[in-house]
Amino acid sequence: MGEMNMRFVKVFLAMCVLSMVVACGSKRDIEQREVSVYIVVEDTTTSSVLFEGEISAVGEIETLEDLLAIVPELEVVMSKGAYGVQIDSILGVKTENWSKGPWWVFSSDNNTSCVEMGMCPAISEVVIENNNRFKFEFIQ
Repeated sequence: MGEMNMRFVKVFLAMCVLSMVVACGSKRDIEQREVSVYIVVEDTTTSSVLFEGEISAVGEIETLEDLLAIVPELEVVMSKGAYGVQIDSILGVKTENWSKGPWWVFSSDNNTSCVEMGMCPAISEVVIENNNRFKFEFIQ
C-alpha cells in the first residue's frame, strides 16, 4: 500500500510540474490591430497642458502599457514597480523622488477597466479599447 501511495504522489507531482511548465510557457496571442485613443497630459505643478489630442498606433496592443511603449509622441519611460508597471516620465517630465513626488497618475472616464473599478489599475492591467480617453497628470 505504501509503494502505491508513493507512485500516486510521484505521478501527481509530475502532472503538477507539467501543467505549470505548459501554463508558464504559453503566451497570449495578441494580434496586430490599430488603436486610437484621446490623451491629455498635464503637469499640475506648472499648470500646463503638455499634450492634448488623439493618438493612433498599430501593433500588438492589448493594454495601455502596450500602447504607451510604442507611441513616440509622448516619450513615455516606464519601469516595474511594487504594484505593476509605473510611469517614470512623460515628455521629459520625470519623477525624481518616489518618496516625495511629484508623480504621474492617470484616469479615464470611459475605459471599462477603470470605470468598473472606480479607478484605473496599473497601466499593465488596463485593457485598451478604441476611443478611450485618458488623462495623465503630474501631481504633488
